[in-house]
Amino acid sequence: MSEWMVWLKTGIPAIDADHKRIVKLITLARLTPNDAAIKFINEDFLHNIFILIKAHFEREEDIMFSLRYKKLNDHITDHSMILTALSDISKRYGKGSISLNEIFNRILLLDDHKKTYDTQLTEFINNAKSARMLNTVSAIKENESEIRPSSGSKPPVHRRITTNGV
Repeated sequence: MSEWMVWLKTGIPAIDADHKRIVKLITLARLTPNDAAIKFINEDFLHNIFILIKAHFEREEDIMFSLRYKKLNDHITDHSMILTALSDISKRYGKGSISLNEIFNRILLLDDHKKTYDTQLTEFINNAKSARMLNTVSAIKENESEIRPSSGSKPPVHRRITTNGV
């Protein structure tokens, strides 16, 4: 499993699937030798990665909003800066005014984003899940104490029901 995938595993299937697709595309582009990369990285590639990342950011922002994530605005601001940088890459590529190295360096913005914003979000999501599980366990324990028989009564008898009447 990629280093990115370990860091970015949120347990939210849609987000984890997005991360996997994004990492796969970027890794494929990075591992492609320079001559082949020039052919591989074209307007379609840049457009597809922009669309994929934009859809991922929207999905992530919806989740952050629903979780009332306190760092939502900062995270959205960084998303906006990344999308602007990716759009700039596409425009400059179309004009022939950007090198392959610069494309990779600009895509490294995603590394910075993941190391700060996405790591914080993943921790928040995992803590929120833990808190919900603790709340659920506490609620179950409270309910158990409510349904336990008092010390003077007998516990309920459980009967096994079978299909043959026995």
